[in-house]
Amino acid sequence: MGITALAVLAPVGVWLVADPLLGHRLRIADGEQTLDIGAVPVAVVALLASLCGWGLLAALERFAVRRARAVWTGVAAPYWPCPSCRSSATAWTVAPGPPPP
Repeated sequence: MGITALAVLAPVGVWLVADPLLGHRLRIADGEQTLDIGAVPVAVVALLASLCGWGLLAALERFAVRRARAVWTGVAAPYWPCPSCRSSATAWTVAPGPPPP
């Protein structure tokens, strides 16, 4: 459970440094609409991702006891170095200052 808490606190810490301290607003742009990303969505997404990984490991340990860690590592490894490398990553922007009018 401690690792899950750290998995949630780390991205929130990055958001705290990037948004309020450095002034880089985290946003999702979809055409003309722009949505600012706050600390709560960052924490919720991190929590859901952490729980999905934890649940996958639990299921693998239950049904594939001998190779569970190896399979989990093979599934999880591509997501570790680049957490924003998803199909929706092209819509994310980081822009300094207030949103445009």
